[in-house]
Amino acid sequence: VITQNVDGLHEAAGSRKVIPLHGRGYRVQCMSCGAESCRGEYHSTLAARNPNYAGVIGSARDGAQALRPDADAAVDDISGFDDIAPCGACGGLIKPAVTFFGDVVPKDRVEA
Repeated sequence: VITQNVDGLHEAAGSRKVIPLHGRGYRVQCMSCGAESCRGEYHSTLAARNPNYAGVIGSARDGAQALRPDADAAVDDISGFDDIAPCGACGGLIKPAVTFFGDVVPKDRVEA
């Protein structure tokens, strides 16, 4: 199965040979070295490093800042979010392991 979806539902439904052209939304990736890890674990690390901000997001889930099904949120107040966890391998910046608009699909996925 070749898919543009990033949600992992093909795998959850039992597909074994899945090529996720646009990556996987449940993974994060270093922008410098390419190392990948679990997005949930990274979010836990961010929450631990920014405990005041984690409380703001947690209390906002019932209001205008509620998380949407795609895990996006409209966040107006970022006070208390001061510490971005770097890549554990090289210290680089972390982003969701997905291909955003304007990004290039990695060559190895295209050739698969």
